[in-house]
Amino acid sequence: MRIELGNESVAWEVRVADGAEPSAMRLHREWNGDCCRLSLENTGNVAQRIAEVVAFRCDMPYEADTPFYGEGFNMLSQYKGTLSSFQNITGLSDAGHYKLPQTDGFFTVYNLLMLYPSAHNAALMAFSSCHRFNGQFRFNPDCLEVVLTCEGIQVPPGATMALEEFFFGTCEDPSELLQRLGQQIGVNHPPLPYEAPPCGWSSWSCYGRAVTEEDVFDNLATIKSEFPDLKFIQLDDGYQTHMGDWLAPNPNFPNGIDSLCCKIKEAGFEPAIWVAPFIAAKDSDLLRDHPDWFVKDDQGQPLDSSTVSFGGWVEKPWYMLDGTHPGAQDYLRMVFRTMREKWHCRYFKLDANTWGALPWGHRHDPNATAIEAYRAGMQALREGAGEGSFVLGCNAALWPSLGTVHGMRVTNDIKYNWRCIRGLAEQGFP
Repeated sequence: MRIELGNESVAWEVRVADGAEPSAMRLHREWNGDCCRLSLENTGNVAQRIAEVVAFRCDMPYEADTPFYGEGFNMLSQYKGTLSSFQNITGLSDAGHYKLPQTDGFFTVYNLLMLYPSAHNAALMAFSSCHRFNGQFRFNPDCLEVVLTCEGIQVPPGATMALEEFFFGTCEDPSELLQRLGQQIGVNHPPLPYEAPPCGWSSWSCYGRAVTEEDVFDNLATIKSEFPDLKFIQLDDGYQTHMGDWLAPNPNFPNGIDSLCCKIKEAGFEPAIWVAPFIAAKDSDLLRDHPDWFVKDDQGQPLDSSTVSFGGWVEKPWYMLDGTHPGAQDYLRMVFRTMREKWHCRYFKLDANTWGALPWGHRHDPNATAIEAYRAGMQALREGAGEGSFVLGCNAALWPSLGTVHGMRVTNDIKYNWRCIRGLAEQGFP
């Protein structure tokens, strides 16, 4: 048996918000080979707010013991198991760690689901675009739903709203399916060019947030003597006064980050920097001086992320920069332009990017989804970083980052023990 999603009789449903009338909505599914373009038409006379679109719903044709692999919304969340047994690979689940809502009675994975009904058959379902809407696959041994969450986006009367492109294929070779999907993702989100994979040293593994200016200079001297082929010297978390105040140096860097970076450059290496662009701590100057640049709660105040999700790992709770706000966009451009032009950084390791794409709160642009807000912020960031830079995503919303970064970290932090290394191997090669 197999899933026949190309059949027009496969059920669909539009779930509306605010007591609107779903019967006025029409889902259009246009297949071209493995790919299906999805769009939603409002045939009624009033605007409709859309909570989510179930693009396909069908009975599950595979046995309950069929193995699967599924991606998470966050790059640190991955899943495996069978249709009757759901397992979290990483320990950092979207539901438990990031508190993303779930549907009772269903397992949920995000944007990619691979099923293995037999040793000679694999079925791959995925969204091959992620411009506005987050994709989910909800399933149990009896049922499968292919869903796009729409966050109450309004569709005017008579209007048609483009959704995302859906990919579905079956094959004996899972690698062939993934290759075909990757090619289609590249059509919708062209990869950002970069000359070669970067190679270098990071302060994090040895020093963490306690890193000092002297630590960097000591390692720089050793690297120049013994590892001259390393190119980048990356300063990780700990150089800043507060999360969010990226241009204000910690007292452990008495001569400033610009001076440190210049000395790295003079030694024949490339300075690189860690930044968590979409968050700010409660005591940061950024939050105090510009509260209007942040995602708001129902009272119009900056939304404390710990009230809706994971609140952060240091200086928590974190507050979430609003990628749709012109002031926030200008701030991102300014920070990364300063790091590029004055600090001479061309490698940017981003962290905590997921906080820029979490689907809660109120934004400056009420018609933008969280994914649009995140992608707008990333666009501003890259404009500041300039051509020729390398932007690495980390702790990021995986599919929403397509086409916005040059590279993506795909495992958790490394620790020097076999248990950790075994776990990272499973995350990297599930």
